[in-house]
Amino acid sequence: QTQRSLSPGVTLKSETVGYFTAPQFAELLVPPIHRKIREDSDMAQDSLQCLAQLASMHGPVFPDESAQVSYLAHMVEGLLSTINGIEIEDSEAVGISNIISNLITMFPRSILTALPSELFTSFINCLTLLTCSFGRSAALEEVLDKDDMVYMEAYDRLLESWLTLVQDEEHFPRGCFVQPAIQVFNSYIQCHLAAPDGTRNLSVNGITSHEEEEINELQEDDRELFSDQLSSVGVLGRVAADHCIPLLT
Repeated sequence: QTQRSLSPGVTLKSETVGYFTAPQFAELLVPPIHRKIREDSDMAQDSLQCLAQLASMHGPVFPDESAQVSYLAHMVEGLLSTINGIEIEDSEAVGISNIISNLITMFPRSILTALPSELFTSFINCLTLLTCSFGRSAALEEVLDKDDMVYMEAYDRLLESWLTLVQDEEHFPRGCFVQPAIQVFNSYIQCHLAAPDGTRNLSVNGITSHEEEEINELQEDDRELFSDQLSSVGVLGRVAADHCIPLLT
């Protein structure tokens, strides 16, 4: 029996592949099932891991390019339906970022650009909002010196996704990443500048505690601590250079 690779570590028999690649399967699984089980943290993690695997399917598991576009469209629609109208839990941040990352990095540019324009725009808008939101939460994790930096991990993953998109921007509609780049860049700057220009190291009531000040004195230079983030944000800054460069001068 022929076997096909689904993603690293997962292999399916050829007769099984058809069930998983059918658009109706993604439509059934993504929004309704995860919404019903997300209150159970253990089941929610399993659900997100499963969805991340499904988001990684590409290439020869599909009979043709049209089937791949249809599958990706249903996955994106399901993701948007799942995220819209809910408050994402801390435990869901990394899983959601993994799904988005797989959708962007695993599917060829020709498949992404073949999505209906309105759906692609909604996907990019969702990615923009999540990146800014996770970035703010990651900055708060840093201030609180949390051991489990889930938002930092999720934020890094989304920035890597942006990097993938922007590096291939010639394949996408001209200028489609300019406004998202401005929003992500502005959010990053605000989160990493101290008051009054930014929000870094501010507690809930706007006052930095002595403990937080001591933590910040011990932390390594920001250029080393945030080197990967700075590189990714810098690439986004070049997309909207007319806006971003004046902010740094």
